Amino acid sequence: MNKKDGKDSPNSKEGNEIARLLEFEEATQTIDLSSLLTRDTTTSGSFDIRGQIWSTTFGKLLQALPIPALLIDQSYIIVVANQACARIYPDYEKLHGRVVPGIFPKSSSSPAIEGLLEQIFLHRKTKVTEALLQIEKHTMWSRMTLRPIRIMDTRFVLAILEDLTSEKHQIALQRKHEKELQKAHTELEGLVQQRTSELHAANEALKMLIAGLEERIKDQQEKASLNLTLVVKPLLDQLKAEKLTESARRLLDAVESHLQNMFSDYGSQVAKIWSLLTPKEIQICDHIRSGLTSKQIGEAMGISVDTVNFHRQSIRKKLGLTDAGDNLVSWIRAHLGINKISVD
Repeated sequence: MNKKDGKDSPNSKEGNEIARLLEFEEATQTIDLSSLLTRDTTTSGSFDIRGQIWSTTFGKLLQALPIPALLIDQSYIIVVANQACARIYPDYEKLHGRVVPGIFPKSSSSPAIEGLLEQIFLHRKTKVTEALLQIEKHTMWSRMTLRPIRIMDTRFVLAILEDLTSEKHQIALQRKHEKELQKAHTELEGLVQQRTSELHAANEALKMLIAGLEERIKDQQEKASLNLTLVVKPLLDQLKAEKLTESARRLLDAVESHLQNMFSDYGSQVAKIWSLLTPKEIQICDHIRSGLTSKQIGEAMGISVDTVNFHRQSIRKKLGLTDAGDNLVSWIRAHLGINKISVD
């Protein structure tokens, strides 16, 4: 229950007074605490709140509060600090006489605190704020409930301080982790984009490699066909013009037929071989044909020796070279006898 300015509050039980002191409403008016102080604390018209405060009902209530509480006068000076203030500053009695804005070291906080106190004394409304309180090396992030009160004809502000340090620390940690997570996410996205770009470039390079190999195969086939037409066929025709036995003629016809079939099927046979292999295996075949070792191939392609050997075994299996005596280099040179195509 709140009291309006100019009215005396009736005596009541201490429990009700504590509840009334901690009560918070934005529209609360000044609380009159005159009845909680003994009359002999007033001498010759002057009033010293610090003199016998702890022997009064109000002082006992203030000391009973389990959280720090400050009584601030109109000069923004701390005139009373309860024993719970030891949580802020061990030698809490030395808080008496300190200017309140001075215990908020941040330049943005001090003027704000001073302006807030001015508004409370002017409009006599309860305010709540948060700020970093620091006395020497002792710091505490606090939520302050600032309530106007009146004792006799003197006005004060009662500041109740809640410790938010642990809560603020958790929030700061959470924000830090969020920033680290965002940073890691951004880096991962960049890495994925880079890897995708590299794979795209490698894919395009392999397409060029295959296209070049196919062109080479076609050229070799055309050269072989031309050689058959210009060189071998005339010799065969010359032999066929000779008087041969029936057996020799049959052999000659068989040779001519096999030669024609061989060159006509050459391109399709090579294409079939390529279809069995992956682009990376084709690239490794090209390096093998050039005589590079597994270590050299790994360095050229940026992969490990174990990976190269794995692909070599896969190539041997696909080409049917299951016998340990089958030489992969010789087979490739015999069946895919093409010049190495460089892929940058």
